[in-house]
Amino acid sequence: MKRMLLAVGLAAVMAMTGCSSEPPEVEEQAVSGGFREQAIQLPEDFGGYMNMTAHADGSVTLYGASEPGSGYSEQGWQGEICMVTVQPDGTVEEQPVPWQDQLEQICSDAPRAVSLATDEEGTLYLMASLHRNAQEEEPFLLFREENGALEPIPVDLSGSSITEEASITDQVCTLSGVSQGYLFVMDNAMNWVILDTNGNLCNQSQDPLLLPGQTRSALQVSAVRNGYVWAGSNEYDVAYTLPDFKSAGDLSVENGQIFPDWEGDGFYHLSMPWEGERQLSHYTLHGETREILMQGSDYVWGLPGSFSHGCVTPDGVLWLCVSESGNEQLYRYVYDSELTVERTLTIFSLEEDSTVRQTIAAWNTDHPETRIEYTVGMANADQTGITEEDVIRQINAELLAGGGPDLLILDGLSSDSLIEQGVLTDLSGLGDWSAARSNLLSGFAKEDGLYAVPTGFSACIAGGRPDQVDDRLLSLQGLADAVQAMPGTSDSGDCCLALDHALYEQIFDLFYPASADAIWKDGSFCPQAYQAFAEQIRRMAASVGAETIRGYNLRNENQQGTSGEERYAMGPISVLNDFWNGRGRWFVAQWDRMGAEFSQLVRDEQGRLTGSSYGEVTLYPMPGISEQGTCMLLTSAALPRNRTENQDLALEFLRLMLSDEIQGSAALNGLPVTRSGLEAAAERVRQTDPFGITNDVNALLDSLQPVQIDPVLQAAARSAAADWYDGELTADAACDQVRQEAALRLAEQS
Repeated sequence: MKRMLLAVGLAAVMAMTGCSSEPPEVEEQAVSGGFREQAIQLPEDFGGYMNMTAHADGSVTLYGASEPGSGYSEQGWQGEICMVTVQPDGTVEEQPVPWQDQLEQICSDAPRAVSLATDEEGTLYLMASLHRNAQEEEPFLLFREENGALEPIPVDLSGSSITEEASITDQVCTLSGVSQGYLFVMDNAMNWVILDTNGNLCNQSQDPLLLPGQTRSALQVSAVRNGYVWAGSNEYDVAYTLPDFKSAGDLSVENGQIFPDWEGDGFYHLSMPWEGERQLSHYTLHGETREILMQGSDYVWGLPGSFSHGCVTPDGVLWLCVSESGNEQLYRYVYDSELTVERTLTIFSLEEDSTVRQTIAAWNTDHPETRIEYTVGMANADQTGITEEDVIRQINAELLAGGGPDLLILDGLSSDSLIEQGVLTDLSGLGDWSAARSNLLSGFAKEDGLYAVPTGFSACIAGGRPDQVDDRLLSLQGLADAVQAMPGTSDSGDCCLALDHALYEQIFDLFYPASADAIWKDGSFCPQAYQAFAEQIRRMAASVGAETIRGYNLRNENQQGTSGEERYAMGPISVLNDFWNGRGRWFVAQWDRMGAEFSQLVRDEQGRLTGSSYGEVTLYPMPGISEQGTCMLLTSAALPRNRTENQDLALEFLRLMLSDEIQGSAALNGLPVTRSGLEAAAERVRQTDPFGITNDVNALLDSLQPVQIDPVLQAAARSAAADWYDGELTADAACDQVRQEAALRLAEQS
């Protein structure tokens, strides 16, 4: 959170842009102060972000779509425009949209994509673009808001690069912005045109003829303001003048988003590098300075999967609307020259954890004097080549040496191993953790204490429409019986498993978590349970003709295409892995997020999906070898025993992770671990997927036995079972192979 000023000479700037071979000479100067973050909750019906407008009084207006993604859906515009004004104190005021019905009528003739923008005076312009596939079609309709109505603007695009696009396949145009009497329009083939506000063509892209295999450089427009088109791509300068599209300076920045100052003499830049940490900086357009203001590890916008839109008000305040996992959250950043960082809390997780990110955002609002330093062990693993085993060895070595973070997220580390090595703190006397479900807490409770607290879990469930489930759904053998009753294999012909293209290994993985505790009872391999489980998986896989990875590769060894390993790596078969019982859809799934699409339960007479139908579902524990239902502890938090300096901060952060504010989010890493959090998150999801659960979901979740899946042991069990299925191993030989792998794993952990 400390503000850094980098004084960069013009020669250094030229060097960074490739105009000089001399390396940049950067002088760093620490500047006191920092940014206070204010998180602002947007209304529940504010869906996909469309535009943000800054006002002279320091407020902003946001436009969104009630149906996220419908603005560019091939089915065309659906839902309504949402409009809210947010005051500097965080007050959110929903605004009426007087031309809502008119927009619906405009988009009724054909599938259209909707985009909108406002100029510096606040006048709104709206574009309704066709999903265009023929040159004779008009690309878009253009409107200006006047007196509460959308007034059409006639557009002449004769001879433009957009209308003359040679290969048109679902061409869609977007209104990127409006400034000082000019509109900037782009299509998804990287063509652009500049129009005046009367619809006259003023300029257009003039790319030379491309050779086979060449592509246009992607112009990424971040904003249109102050008479400039602001580009966030490192292949373009940061600003181009309107309407002649001439470079407004020599400065070039790395790939990212640009948010210009109110007067346009400088801009904020949010970098989005392929590797490394995101940073938020400030530049002067024609100057020689760069201020690095914030580090991405400290904020939600640093999440790799997030995308941010923003604007700057006249008081210099930066507003960011951060989109992450389909959710929109608004943040306001105010510079405070007196702000100092008094303490730093360090957090580590193996993978990116959205629950941690959500908690950091809430923490920053109330604790601006404390910096959160969040490290993700597997960040940029694709570029660095580091493996999960490498990271685990490194963090284990740090912990054993008395180091490590203040707060440790156990999302791939063995809690049992760390507890046995004595490196974790007993939390039982350091707080009241009863908000978390007691069965989840039991997964980390030992005779001498509680060494971790769950923060997210996955429930192994089965279910279907309440009038369509039957007893076969309640046991693994019953499900295998149902699969064998497929049409053509049984006189009843009333049930089939929708796993037609699944590999054996994918079917194994789907059902494994519900039987893992029986297979590895009390940490020891149980061959009887393993053979019983593998036999039922064999019955299901054989009934649908599933191949193993090995079998698939052998059958396709003389053909080019996707390998068995690549098919397996594509992941789960579907969000809800489903059975079809002739009347409705059954599902067997890892329920690990609130938006699980329970409404997708209707099929036609042939078993094909017919789309969404809201209604009720009945849930049961996923059947396994034992009668006890299971859930997986996806993430938990622990405090290293020797890290006591910031223990009070770590405990406060952990309590915040368990609060309704965080657990009630619909975009956590796993299901909420508290009852109140689950209900709050379910209420959010019901706004768009109003399913109902007929039975007591809390009783169901409380009945599940927590398990921690060891991926190495699962891989060993899966590999041996696949060889057994292929006839490469006998049942006893498969068990011997699993025992050997387990012995090696236990030796490695110790």
